[in-house]
Amino acid sequence: MREIDLAGFTSCALQDQQAPQLMWVAVADLVIDETYQRALTNSGRKMIQTIAEGWDWTRYQPILIATTLDGRFAVVDGQHRAHAAALCGLTSILAMVVPMTPRQQAQAFTAVNTVRIKPPPSALFRARLAAGDPGALAARDAVAAAGCVLMTYNPSASQRQPGQVFVYALVQAMVANGEGAAVTAGLRAIRDSAQGNEKSGQYGYGNRVYDATVLRSWLPALATNQVFLSLDLAAVFDTIDWDDERVRATTWARRDGGSVAAAMKVRIIGILRAARDDARGRVAA
Repeated sequence: MREIDLAGFTSCALQDQQAPQLMWVAVADLVIDETYQRALTNSGRKMIQTIAEGWDWTRYQPILIATTLDGRFAVVDGQHRAHAAALCGLTSILAMVVPMTPRQQAQAFTAVNTVRIKPPPSALFRARLAAGDPGALAARDAVAAAGCVLMTYNPSASQRQPGQVFVYALVQAMVANGEGAAVTAGLRAIRDSAQGNEKSGQYGYGNRVYDATVLRSWLPALATNQVFLSLDLAAVFDTIDWDDERVRATTWARRDGGSVAAAMKVRIIGILRAARDDARGRVAA
């Protein structure tokens, strides 16, 4: 636990304004001003349904509203939550009421939806671990089994070290899809390779083969065939010129469309197949 620490900040004078009021407001008294509010799209309706089905007060944030001339309340921020509350059968909802003109409401809507600070993936992953989320725990363990770390913070480029992994969504998706063995084998191969332990490189440390582009091609490629996991993957990994592969894949992606990682994955599968065939040839001989 830490207290609020203002060291390094500059004090700010609060502008003259009316104080807000936190209160329970009847859902029936809420209205949506369509002059600035977004219409409910299919994705918005799905979001409302998801919020309603998983309604949990520990995850609720009061909506932001303003009084209207007819005594009702215009929803400035939180129309999805308001709709979800109604779906759950709630007749009132907690809201912060701030005196605003219609123009100020539109300005507030714009500010609220553009100035939000989105937590970085590392912070969200750390929170999921603290919450005991099974998917996060399984992803952490699959990476740890390779002698690597799925990081819970994002150090500066100069402080990153070999073995530090930051592709949270990829690892969690692969583990959830039953591909944890490919994650562990692939990362262990990088950890055991010469390239994976370099202390220098494009950024002054060995992260050039731990970055997202490499991992998003290497790990999924391994998951396409269980036979690949029995190869000497560290040796295979060291045969690949990853800087050259990036250049090739970038050219292909620009020409054919798609992502650089997807283009690299195709190349890596070809390299793995060649290594598999070579290993089979040695066994036959």
